Amino acid sequence: MENKEYNILILLAAHKGNRFIREQLDSILNQDYHDWHLVVSDDGTETQEILQEYADKHPDKITHYKSGRTFGTAQGHFMHLLKTFHNAKYIMFSDQDDVWHTDKVRITLDKMHESEAKYGGDLPLLVFTDLRWVNNTLGVIAESYDRYNNRRYINGQIDEERRCSFNWMFLFCQSAGCTIMMNKALGEFVALKDFNCKHYAHDHYVALWASLLGRCEYLDVPTIDYRLHNNNVCARKRETAIEWLRKRAHMIFVKVADDTFQYQNVQDIVSRISMVILKTKIYSF
Repeated sequence: MENKEYNILILLAAHKGNRFIREQLDSILNQDYHDWHLVVSDDGTETQEILQEYADKHPDKITHYKSGRTFGTAQGHFMHLLKTFHNAKYIMFSDQDDVWHTDKVRITLDKMHESEAKYGGDLPLLVFTDLRWVNNTLGVIAESYDRYNNRRYINGQIDEERRCSFNWMFLFCQSAGCTIMMNKALGEFVALKDFNCKHYAHDHYVALWASLLGRCEYLDVPTIDYRLHNNNVCARKRETAIEWLRKRAHMIFVKVADDTFQYQNVQDIVSRISMVILKTKIYSF
């Protein structure tokens, strides 16, 4: 992979992805916007043959990266790719088992350009979108994942400013990593940070930095078919409120913002968490 700045880098982290990954790769290749480059990586060996096949067929569009190591988590794999490949104006993450809508890259980039025109390109910016929820055969479960789960909606109405704020991003991860695009300012900043994947996911981590130091912007359009099956993240077990609070306390006091936080910020956030749990009587998530 030549040492040049790309317009858009798409980072795909695979692990035992043989079942669905061809559909995902084909959907990226079928985008109606073409100025992008895809880096594919397998955390193991099971998907490497397919990845190499596509890289050989499309050498100008796809690089098969072999790290020579095992990460064990999607978080660690994605963050390694970001640290290794961030020389681009914009960066996107890709799961191995979804299907991208043909206009995903184009309309997400349009939203990013709109945000840069409003806030400036030097500000860390992240754009994320809605998604369509499907089963393992692409049968539709919900046309809008966010509406189905009432995410980003308050009394049936979208409140983008509130949902994209740091306080809400801290409480609940609002942005699915498979829908996000980050600009160069955010990508380079996050790539230089140490990442502890034990307590938070890569998409949540990136969104927290964007909402703390820059802006998160939401595009209220599904851009992918997000596949639900037994092996993806949606199948994870629910957490008790105590477990959830413990993880977020760790995020405050250990690694998320280093010395960016002042004591008053920490005190305010802890108060907000307590109020949310008490007012909504949420005891598991």
